[in-house]
Amino acid sequence: MCLLPQPAAVADTQIPIPGGALAARLYRPTRRPTGTLMYFHGGGWVAGDLYTHDRLARTLAIELEAVVVSVDYRRPPEAAFPCAFDDCFAATRWAASSIATLGGDAARLGVGATAPGKFGGGRGPGVPGPGTPARGPALDLPCNRP
Repeated sequence: MCLLPQPAAVADTQIPIPGGALAARLYRPTRRPTGTLMYFHGGGWVAGDLYTHDRLARTLAIELEAVVVSVDYRRPPEAAFPCAFDDCFAATRWAASSIATLGGDAARLGVGATAPGKFGGGRGPGVPGPGTPARGPALDLPCNRP
């Protein structure tokens, strides 16, 4: 049996967006306030979810000693482009405005993804500057971590 990495706390939440809410999962380290990473799973905008990338998000929270907010954005074909991008943008704005509640430090909010090209460097008012993705698509699928 492969045990999942255990950050100090893991909790499911909802992020309000225009017309509804997005499911998200918060991974918190022991030390706070700390940096916050908005993590958007890979899947070509059509696959993946909070569960497929749970191990990676847990590992990021532990190794970065950061709050990780993993967002389950809407995907096609149910939600046409640019819904997924809009959801990620709205979630990042929400995190920026809720940083203290999340346990984060307002000066350290980053955006990362398994496939970071999806963001194209775009940003707008109310969103901090672009962050560097914390990790590429390599997943520890054989469970080589303790």
